[in-house]
Amino acid sequence: MCYHFINDMEEFSYQIQEIFGGIKMNNYRNDALLAGHLVENFEFHHRNGTQKIFEGKMEVERKSGKKDTVILQMPEEKLKLMEEFKEGDPIFVSGEIRTHKYMGYDEKPHCKVYVYVSRIYLTTNTTDLNNTIRVTGKLIKKETFRKNHYGKEITGAIISTKSNCGHRYAYVPVIFWGDLAEKIFLNYEVGDEIRIKGRFHSRDYIKRTENEIELRTAFEVSASKIIL
Repeated sequence: MCYHFINDMEEFSYQIQEIFGGIKMNNYRNDALLAGHLVENFEFHHRNGTQKIFEGKMEVERKSGKKDTVILQMPEEKLKLMEEFKEGDPIFVSGEIRTHKYMGYDEKPHCKVYVYVSRIYLTTNTTDLNNTIRVTGKLIKKETFRKNHYGKEITGAIISTKSNCGHRYAYVPVIFWGDLAEKIFLNYEVGDEIRIKGRFHSRDYIKRTENEIELRTAFEVSASKIIL
């Protein structure tokens, strides 16, 4: 893992090219590029065999000023190379979307959506190219075309995508809006290959049960483009 301080857009663009290793952008499977601030420093989370995995969180600001929270995970050997990072630091992260299914305290299945970090940098630019997700995979679930409570047209879906390391799959929840929502609903079927570009999105919602009201956070990709 390289450790750099990105202080201008020329260097920033160069680092992005380096991250993709000269690979043409239409050959990606699962890529995340994020710039924001580290809001929760990395702490030990679990073991993957003999490997220790650490977890932290960053916030990425939208043009509207709203901030999306992104869960980050990385192995211990990479964490050792970022000892100078601290909460509040502006960072640039490259990696891939991963998911983990687990049984929650409510005894119901849940799916954790996070970014597995491949490289991390300090940066002074957290506004340009700050939240780009690209995923290629298979459509394994498609919801109905509907309007949300704000009147916006929306279709939800799940895309199964192979990890860039090649030995596991992520099941990425994706939200399509407006014309894209209608297009995915009318023109795509479960099992179709699909390639999308979007941004990592977090949103709070209220889960009501018989006994309590719980505030939860959903993590998903908000699609901006279907790539043909």
